[in-house]
Amino acid sequence: MSDVQIQRARKRVLDATFINADVTAIECRESCFDAIVCLYTIIHLPLDSQAPLLGRIGWWLRLGGWLLLTAGEQSWTGSEEDWLVGAGMQVVEETTMPEGEGAHSVFRARRS
Repeated sequence: MSDVQIQRARKRVLDATFINADVTAIECRESCFDAIVCLYTIIHLPLDSQAPLLGRIGWWLRLGGWLLLTAGEQSWTGSEEDWLVGAGMQVVEETTMPEGEGAHSVFRARRS
C-alpha cells in the first residue's frame, strides 16, 4: 500500500492502525491483525515464497479475522483446491475482476 493510500485510509478509519512494510520481512506476533489486505502482492512473489507467506498471514490474523487477497485467475501453479486451508483460512467469497485481456481472482477469507 502506498503512503498516499494509507493517508486516505487513516482519514476514513480513525481507530485503525496501518502498517506499510515489506511483507516478506515484517515480523508480527500471532493474532495481531483484525484484517489484512493483500492486493497484487502474492502474484509478484516467487512461487516458493507464497505458501509460507500465506501461512504467516494466517498466523497474524486473529480468529475470525479477514483477508482480502488478489491472485491470478489462470496459470497460477501455486493454486489448488482449498489452497487457503493450509494457512488456517476459509474462503468466504471468490469473485473475478476483469482487467484488460485477463482477470484476477479476488478472495475474501476468514481465519478459522
